[in-house]
Amino acid sequence: MRFFKSFPSFPLLHRRSKSDSSIPNPTPIQDHILNRPQSLDAAQAAVFSAAVPACPQAFLFPTPSDASNVIFELETANSRFRSDLSAWAAECTNLRSQLDATRADLFTQLHRTSSLQRQAQMDKSELDGLKAQLAQYERFLGLMINVGLHQRVLGDAHASLRAGIDPDLALVNAIKVAAAIPGSAWSTIVPSVTGSRTPAEYRSSLNMTLKTRKELRDTKKVAKFWKRVAVEAGGIETVTPSVSTISSIHEPLPLQRQKAVEELISSRRRASLASQDMRTDSIPPTHEHEQDTLPAAVSATTSRLLWQTFLPLNIDLVTQSSPSRMWSRRFPSTAFALVNWDL
Repeated sequence: MRFFKSFPSFPLLHRRSKSDSSIPNPTPIQDHILNRPQSLDAAQAAVFSAAVPACPQAFLFPTPSDASNVIFELETANSRFRSDLSAWAAECTNLRSQLDATRADLFTQLHRTSSLQRQAQMDKSELDGLKAQLAQYERFLGLMINVGLHQRVLGDAHASLRAGIDPDLALVNAIKVAAAIPGSAWSTIVPSVTGSRTPAEYRSSLNMTLKTRKELRDTKKVAKFWKRVAVEAGGIETVTPSVSTISSIHEPLPLQRQKAVEELISSRRRASLASQDMRTDSIPPTHEHEQDTLPAAVSATTSRLLWQTFLPLNIDLVTQSSPSRMWSRRFPSTAFALVNWDL
């Protein structure tokens, strides 16, 4: 305590001792009281009222006549707003209908656009195919021109095309005509298409041709015999082998007609059997060589059917493989007649 008291610069650190009976006085509080303005006198009030503007007209309370006018104006404005609202609603409805029609038209155009796109793709694929076909034709014509085969074929094809014939058919016909000329370059196209023949095929064709010629001679002998018998005997009852092929035709018939045909066939069979029995009982077998001729006739008929079946193959093989000298040396003119019939 003494230490702090000895320094005058620390008065705040001084503490009153318990034995100190003096109480320090508090500092007085200064109150700032504003001066109250005085009331204005009449002259000052007149000056103040002249300087300050009066109250605006809006704050004035309306009279009953003015209120009725305002209500009429408000009702008029309300009716005008309602008419405008109705017009705007009608216009909005019209715009909505136009929007729906435009949307439907848009969907229609989109569908048409998609269909046109698909059609365009199909046309494009077809055009690509036609371009590829045109390239093939151009390559074919180029090869023909390079080889030198265009003089005869293309000229004939162009003439046929101008005549109104189909282009493919005109070209094929021109090639056929050019290939028919012996010694020409087009004549080599037939073996390249049909292929080469083996010696076994040539041998088989010749054997079949010789066998067919032998059967043809036998058939002619049988026909000559029956003709002589019919002329000498003059009998109407003579039964001769038929060369008709009507029995091989099978046509579907109705049930009633089929039954009638079967009955007719059975009756004719019974009648033929009865006539044969009567002939065998009444006529003695004087001609022994007739029994030997009937099997030959039957075999001749069978051979003739085989000849009709295999004739095109024989003619094709023989005409393509055998020269004309071999035919003229080995076979008579009958073979040439047969070949001409097939051609």
